[in-house]
Amino acid sequence: PALADFSTRSGRPEEGAETLRTIEGYNNTLFALVKEQPGENPFPAIYETALSLDPIVRSGFDLYALDHMLIYMKEPCESGDLKGAFFLRFYPASPGDLPEGRRWAGYEEDRFRFLERGALFDGKCVALAPLPDYPVLNVRAYQFYGYANEVYWDVLIPLAAEAHYAAYEAAANGEPDARAAFDLYLDRQARTLIYVREPCAPSDVERKFFLHIAPERVADLPEDRRESGFDNLDFEYFTRGVLFDGKCAAVLPLPDYAVKRLRTGQFTKEWSEIWEAAVAFGRVG
Repeated sequence: PALADFSTRSGRPEEGAETLRTIEGYNNTLFALVKEQPGENPFPAIYETALSLDPIVRSGFDLYALDHMLIYMKEPCESGDLKGAFFLRFYPASPGDLPEGRRWAGYEEDRFRFLERGALFDGKCVALAPLPDYPVLNVRAYQFYGYANEVYWDVLIPLAAEAHYAAYEAAANGEPDARAAFDLYLDRQARTLIYVREPCAPSDVERKFFLHIAPERVADLPEDRRESGFDNLDFEYFTRGVLFDGKCAAVLPLPDYAVKRLRTGQFTKEWSEIWEAAVAFGRVG
């Protein structure tokens, strides 16, 4: 059956839900809410559906994307593989899509126990996790065992990243406007600044990026930035960039006003700079 036929949620199911039924069995390991009759297990069918697809990533679990869901699969699998909590972090393609209370962080987080979303049966583990309603640029998926303070596995999955792949290919064929820890390319027609690094690892992008833009006319700045003389567009990498095949590519839109120069880089939590680069150019805008 299609995955859209099923509906899941965290927590133990409530008996007597109007359109949902509890499923029991398989050594009492399955806690799911599905549009089926009691006793029927939907996860073998989900398992067969996933096998017809290519996983988007292989790690502690194989992850598949289908019907606005992530499918977790592992085989062979036993109960010890499911200990701890499973986490998802969703970085939106547009930061404004986040709930207001999460915009400061730049991502939304989902935490669950595996058997709240899936089942262990016949030596296989299968679970479903819904994606948010808004377009997602990156998903970070990991499994964490709090008592041991240990992350078992941790992956980053670019989902809505076609524009970043294209920007990377275009930049790779040109000469950068500046070189530092990242190569920087200015796309004047699209009014974007492209960050490229290869090889690239998660540790290269875990620190916050700063981007300071000086306009041709100070009066074009937002009123609260005119005294400093530049716009401050600091960002967390995974709200603007992706990591794929050992490559990093981020795309930053430039403001609508005419730009004189910019300065960018990364800094530590203590606000000391790791690297910086400046680009001076003629009128853009």
